[in-house]
Amino acid sequence: MSFAASSEVTKLQQHLSLLKEEYGKLQSHCAEVERKYTLAAASAGDLSEASFVARLLMTVTQLYGRTTYSDIAIKLQSKSMPGHKFVLNARSDDWSEEALKNLDELVDLTRGDSFAMQLMKSAASFKLYGLVGKCEQALIATV
Repeated sequence: MSFAASSEVTKLQQHLSLLKEEYGKLQSHCAEVERKYTLAAASAGDLSEASFVARLLMTVTQLYGRTTYSDIAIKLQSKSMPGHKFVLNARSDDWSEEALKNLDELVDLTRGDSFAMQLMKSAASFKLYGLVGKCEQALIATV
C-alpha cells in the first residue's frame, strides 16, 4: 500500500471514530429528550398506550382492591383490603419508606371518635390532608 493510500485510510479511521463518538452523544441526547417528552406528555395526560409511563399508570389504576403487589393491609370494619405502600408514599412526601417500613396494616375510622381523633393527628403529622379531611367528616357525622 502506498503512503498516500495509508494516509487516506488513517484519515478515514479517525473520521469514523469521530462519527462514532458524535453518534453516541446524539443517542444520549435523544434518550434525554424522550424522557423529558414522556414526563411532559404524562403531565398533560397525552400518553401513547405503549409508553412506559402510560403502562405504569395503567398498572397502578388496576391495583385497587387487588392483592397484586400489595404490601399493606387496610383493615375495615367487616373486611380487610390490600393496599400499596408506594401509593401511600405518592400521596405525601412525609409518608416515606422509613415511616412505612414496619407498618403492615392501616385501620378503618369506624372504631370510634377517639380513634378518629388519633388517626387525624397522625395523618396531619404526615401531611396526609385527604385523610385528615376524611377523619373530620367521620367526626362530624357522629355529632
